Amino acid sequence: MVILGFLAATLAIASGTALGLIAAQRRGVVDEVIMRLGDILLAFPQMILALLFVSVLGSHLWLIVLVVGLSAAPQIARIMRTAAASALLQDYIAAAQMQGASRFHILLREVLPNILAPLRVQAGLRVTYSVQIIAALSFLGLGVLPPQADWGLMIGENRLGLTSNPWSVLVPVMALALLTIGMTFASAGDTSIARLESIAVPGNE
Repeated sequence: MVILGFLAATLAIASGTALGLIAAQRRGVVDEVIMRLGDILLAFPQMILALLFVSVLGSHLWLIVLVVGLSAAPQIARIMRTAAASALLQDYIAAAQMQGASRFHILLREVLPNILAPLRVQAGLRVTYSVQIIAALSFLGLGVLPPQADWGLMIGENRLGLTSNPWSVLVPVMALALLTIGMTFASAGDTSIARLESIAVPGNE
């Protein structure tokens, strides 16, 4: 389950970052199309979209990763677009353009390294949210199925015996809680490090 959560978060981060950078660079019609399509997806909660696709197309692990990942991409795209649009106004971007750097080079080598702080925060949050959604699907019997191990599945299977054997439910619940707390602290730590790095890197003021 944790592996599926990491895969879904990786898909969300990769696709959301790419869309956000493209929207910030191209602006105009391209920007509007990407952002408005993202708004449509954001109108539907991730859990509802996951339940819809899984109930219609079946409980496939690849489908769960795809739906959870892509449904989170618009939020990341909006954050990265805002950060990238601000970075594109900096002097070091103008210097790179004067040197004849391509758009791809500017986005990949100049913009992206300077907007990693919000991306790191989103990475931690996306992993946590993805694991929780996948666990919820497994709890409902629509995610990971026996005999595979899954915290949500453990909670769902053992909840009827909560009074006689509470640890069979409390242990996976605590594991989910510890993962959430750990990823939150890790994201906060990455943000602090990124702020300290920005002091020493030219163009990050």
